[in-house]
This record gives sequence, structure tokens and C-alpha cells, in this order.
Amino acid sequence: MSNEAMCINLEYEPNNDMLIWTLRFLHEGGPRSIASPAASFAEAVGINGKISKDEWELFCKQMKNKKVNFVLPEEK
Repeated sequence: MSNEAMCINLEYEPNNDMLIWTLRFLHEGGPRSIASPAASFAEAVGINGKISKDEWELFCKQMKNKKVNFVLPEEK
């Protein structure tokens, strides 16, 4: 399910190669934290090859306060 959200914060955790998103979904209001594998995100947006820690940190910094369409699995 795709949801419009505002990226309040995004952090990269190099020890486990995870992205930690703090999002405010526009239809819900309150912030939610979501962890996703960084490698899966890179693949989903068409990035091939190794991404350095510095590149992830720059990306995280640039994503703050940006509107995104975030896809979540359907809740059953």
C-alpha cells in the first residue's frame, strides 16, 4: 500500500546496513519509525553497486523534510 509521507528523519546504520525512517504519514498525522534494509532500497530505486557509509549519510541528510510515497505491506 503506497502512502504519502513526510520524512522527518532518516538515519543509516552501517553495522546492520539498515535505513531507519521517521515518517509522518499525511493520512494519519502521527510519526512512525520504520526500518528497512538499505540494500533493498538501493535495488528498488535502481542503484547497482556498493554505496559507501558517507554516501548513505548524505542521502539521509538530503531526505529530511521531503515528501515521499512510502510503500507499506497491507495490514491484515
